[in-house]
Amino acid sequence: MNKRIPDNFHTGVWIAAVVSALSYFLIEWAEPMIQHSAASKYIAFPRLYFMVFALQIFVLRLAMVNWHKHRFAQGWIFTVFIFALFIFYLIKKR
Repeated sequence: MNKRIPDNFHTGVWIAAVVSALSYFLIEWAEPMIQHSAASKYIAFPRLYFMVFALQIFVLRLAMVNWHKHRFAQGWIFTVFIFALFIFYLIKKR
């Protein structure tokens, strides 16, 4: 699978944007269910997004070290940084 992904900055940006948007909408959908569960004190609002950041950093590490896709990883980290700024804005707004 990783040989089909081109080592391109724009590809990294687009794929990370799609993954970030899907994770955001998934968390927004699941957040009311999490708030009423027993895990609500462990998986609160900011922690859930930080778990998503940790998973995305893991994919970044795979792309740079194992797959040797450095330009793809640069696009990925750029998008993750923009997504983090958006999430910190939401945290400040709440």
